Parts: sequence; structure tokens; C-alpha cells
Amino acid sequence: MATNLSQGRTSIVTAVLAEPEASLRSIIFASRKGIVTVEKVDDAFPQQVAKVTIHHDAIAPGDFVVRSVIAGQRRKFEILATDDQGLGFSCLLEMLPQEQHRFDGQALIEFENGTTLVDLPQAVIEATFKGK
Repeated sequence: MATNLSQGRTSIVTAVLAEPEASLRSIIFASRKGIVTVEKVDDAFPQQVAKVTIHHDAIAPGDFVVRSVIAGQRRKFEILATDDQGLGFSCLLEMLPQEQHRFDGQALIEFENGTTLVDLPQAVIEATFKGK
């Protein structure tokens, strides 16, 4: 789950990185450093939660911020931010592994069910769940 609050040229997304009871794990990826800042939320136990601040003024053509999620075996990408021209979405699609995926507009990409998170090795990991 991610919730979004806009504040001028920044937006704040509260993202669950791990939810033990729901078998949920997630990772926040950005196309490059400097477009988001992340703070740990301490009072969410047993969940692991992060506050992600997206700096829209720093987003250039081709940039994106996504949350890769696995809940049980359901896998998806939530698009948290892209550039205004949509190039970031296109760049993201080029990085994806060759798996079947389904789009719900430009806010969600769903993948075939599986047992691992969908990774973006070409992107920067901004936040990740802590292992057991």
C-alpha cells in the first residue's frame, strides 16, 4: 500500500515495505539518485514503512520512481512518479524482464504470479524491506 500527499513540487508517499501478516515485501526504485528522499517510519511495527518524498523539480525526461511489490505470489509495479512527457514510463518498460505483464493505465504494471520481486538492476534502490 502506498498513499500519496502532494505539497507543491514535492509529493510524499507512505509505502509499506514489509507486512508480515500479508506476506508482502516491496522495494522502491528510482531511475537515478536525487529525485527522492526516504525516511524510515518507526511507529508502524510490525510493518516496515518508509516515507518517500518525491522531488518533482528534479525529475527529468526519462526519470521514474516505482514500488516493486510481491504479496503472496502476486507481483506488480506501482508507478509513483514519472516525467511529464511519459518518457520515464517508456524507459521503465525497456528495463523490465521479458515476462508477461499487464498495464492498468500508467499507474500499475502487473506481472505473472511468482515467488520473487521483480527487480530493476539498472535502477537505484531507494528503500527496501529488512530480511528476517
